Amino acid sequence: MQGFADRATSVAAEGVAHARSLEYPPQLCYMLVWSACPIAFWTGDLALAASYVQLLSEWAAGLSFGYWQAWRQCYEQTVALGDNDRTETFHHRVALILGAAKGPVFGDMLGTLREELADPESIVRAKSRVAGWCAPELLRAHGSAC
Repeated sequence: MQGFADRATSVAAEGVAHARSLEYPPQLCYMLVWSACPIAFWTGDLALAASYVQLLSEWAAGLSFGYWQAWRQCYEQTVALGDNDRTETFHHRVALILGAAKGPVFGDMLGTLREELADPESIVRAKSRVAGWCAPELLRAHGSAC
């Protein structure tokens, strides 16, 4: 978010490696959901994002808590979203992603990954100053869409 993409990518990779070494799935899932996957999306490295999503899928598979699976689903669909060709099919894929979002935290985070995922509810939260750290990116996405 501050323009240090290479450093962020490196720190996220270190965090993932450390979390894997602990061999405790919740720690790795947390690192992937809140750090590694978003940073890969923000830097435009969809191949890295896809590999992190695959890792999330593997490590979250045995967890009964559906929270990590919901993030995996949102991230998988975001990786597969493709270019915005302005077709009904693209808009349907966006709607599926937003439909899988489990509340405002999901919606706000997803809106930082792709401009098309900045839904109206997230924009309202950003304008109302309740979207937290996501607000500037949501407002930027909203401005680009106008």
